[in-house]
Amino acid sequence: MRKRWQFQCIFLLVFLFLSFTSALYAKTADEYVDDVYKLIDQKQYDEALALVRKGVEEYPGDLGLTIAGTEIQHLKGNYEIAIVNYINIMRAIRSTGKETPTLAHYHSNLADAYNELGQKHYFPKELCLRIIYHTEKALELDPRLYPEGHFIDFLRKSIGHYDMANIGAKMMETGGDGADFQLPDDYVSDDEKMRYKDKAIQRIKEYDVLQKESAFRTVASDKTTDDIIQLVNRRTSVIKTIHFKRINTANGTNTLLEEITYKGPDRIKVVETNAVSVISNNDYYVLDPQTKKVMQQDRIDFAKMSLLKGIGFYDLRGALESYNLIVEKIIGCPNFLSEICQDSSVNLYLITGRLKDKDKGSYPPTPKVEYFIDGQTGLCLAKREYRLGVLGSGKEEELAKETIVTKIEKHPEGILLPSAGKTKGYVEELANLKEDWTIDVLSINQEIGDREFSVSK
Repeated sequence: MRKRWQFQCIFLLVFLFLSFTSALYAKTADEYVDDVYKLIDQKQYDEALALVRKGVEEYPGDLGLTIAGTEIQHLKGNYEIAIVNYINIMRAIRSTGKETPTLAHYHSNLADAYNELGQKHYFPKELCLRIIYHTEKALELDPRLYPEGHFIDFLRKSIGHYDMANIGAKMMETGGDGADFQLPDDYVSDDEKMRYKDKAIQRIKEYDVLQKESAFRTVASDKTTDDIIQLVNRRTSVIKTIHFKRINTANGTNTLLEEITYKGPDRIKVVETNAVSVISNNDYYVLDPQTKKVMQQDRIDFAKMSLLKGIGFYDLRGALESYNLIVEKIIGCPNFLSEICQDSSVNLYLITGRLKDKDKGSYPPTPKVEYFIDGQTGLCLAKREYRLGVLGSGKEEELAKETIVTKIEKHPEGILLPSAGKTKGYVEELANLKEDWTIDVLSINQEIGDREFSVSK
């Protein structure tokens, strides 16, 4: 009997020890969460999800494990499941009277899951409003995110998608299959979503103003458009003749962009790779570069053309035909012109042209053009051309092409001309446009015979 009692005591002690040891080494909910995210970081999503389920068996309803499981569904591309779970989590947090964390609205959470769902299928109005609401809410909760441009770009795109959906278009991004889907009910009223859409639009406007001010600041101009036109005319009037080549040196090449022979203002010859153009008096000819035979002939008003734009002189009289021009004085030097400002003293004016009639003009439409003209030399040190924003992008217009002068040289008679610069395309159809060019002036104010401008009919 005594031995049996001793055995029972020993068994009890071993059981208690093992129970204590098991309790001592049992994982906490936080440890489960840490291990789950280690697996997520290694992209082992199935293993991470299995560990979440194990943790939930021990800690039912744990918020950290619930959020981790939802993020895994998101990362696995199960957006509908993730969205339902995100909404339930945020609804539960709001029921306690607390504000949902910033990251719950954005950054691999609800707004991102909504956007991924739209990219997979398409962007109906309600989906766009939800994306806008949660992105704007994140910016409202954490203003430190505001300077990060990708948040604004995301908002801008989402508002553009909403505008398209609002007119009845099925707004799809590349890869979208257009398949219909159902969104679960959420906790945000329609009025609240519209209010946040208006706030987002205002935020974008304020951001754009700040961006422009950070690039350069303008004040009321002390010169009129006529003053600038007369300045350019005075500077070009001293150039009686000029012969120059503009050469692209990008990527180590030396490719001729254009060779211009000017005897002006009524005679000019432009040689390009695929064509030769000649203006003689008011006749305009396009010649075959091989045979020199006339392929096209028209009558033009050369007085409205910028015949010397290849060396930075733009006659704004031609722009006045299609554009309303506004002149502003630039204070300081724009960032993108810092290279020229370091080497030369400039006194810059910004001339902004906006189309008088958006249904007229060249194609593709150029609703806005900007000339950055030096008030001393009359040279256009930069020209920016804008295109209408792509439907659904949220952009009314976007920078399409930019030409910048990077170096100026003095020639005989004190004539200052560009000697180097660059041209770049920004929109998709101009994505391959990237030139680093130099200007080689072969002669200036030397005799050029009229035979140079003769054509064979």
